[in-house]
Amino acid sequence: MCRCGVVNMARQTVEIDNELWQRFLKKLVDIYGSAYGSTKKEALNEAIRLWLDVKEATSPLTVVSKEASELMEKKDVSPAVMKLLGEEETVIPLGAERRLVVEALKVGLR
Repeated sequence: MCRCGVVNMARQTVEIDNELWQRFLKKLVDIYGSAYGSTKKEALNEAIRLWLDVKEATSPLTVVSKEASELMEKKDVSPAVMKLLGEEETVIPLGAERRLVVEALKVGLR
C-alpha cells in the first residue's frame, strides 16, 4: 500500500515446505523467466491476497455478516434491530451467537 509516497512493507521470515517452495520458484521461472527480486515479491503478495480472498469469502462469520447486511439493506429488519446491529459497540457477540441472531431474523421474516 502506498500513503503519501511512503511504501508500507513488512519483512517477515517464515518456514515453508521445501517442495511447495520449489514448485513456487519453478512456476515463477516458467512464467517470468526468473525467480528473483520484485517478481518473487509480487508473486508472494498475489498468493497471500488470493489466499485471504478465498478464506474471507468462505469464512462462516463473513457469510453471516453478508447475510445480515443484505437483510439490513432490504429493510427487512425492524428499525430497532438495525439500530442495534449498526451500533459502534454492539452488544451482539461475534461467532456462534451472531449466527443465531441472523438465523432468528431470517425465520422471523418468513
